[in-house]
Amino acid sequence: MIKIGLTGGIGSGKSLVSQYLVELGAYIFEADNEAKKIIDTNKTTQNELIAEFGTDVLNAENKIDKKKLAKIAFQDEDHQSRLNAIIHMYSMKLIRILIKSLVRIIIRFLLLMQP
Repeated sequence: MIKIGLTGGIGSGKSLVSQYLVELGAYIFEADNEAKKIIDTNKTTQNELIAEFGTDVLNAENKIDKKKLAKIAFQDEDHQSRLNAIIHMYSMKLIRILIKSLVRIIIRFLLLMQP
């Protein structure tokens, strides 16, 4: 299985390249979308973010406010690195699970294709 990491700034063509790869049969893992889901649903991640950045990242319902988190986390490289250290750990775990699942699907498909 070939794994490709697609990075680049805003307007650099990531979406266009992703579309081409999908047309070729690739599965696209959209890290930004998955990171947002992790922040919304993973209680451990939420607790780590609060411990790291304080309660200023919470909204009135005591949930992570992604706009507040972004304002704090993207103020400098140090804060961004601290955010990435938390989120990337869970994103990479999710990617490993996904790859294992995709490999199992491919193996089942190949086994079904046997004469």
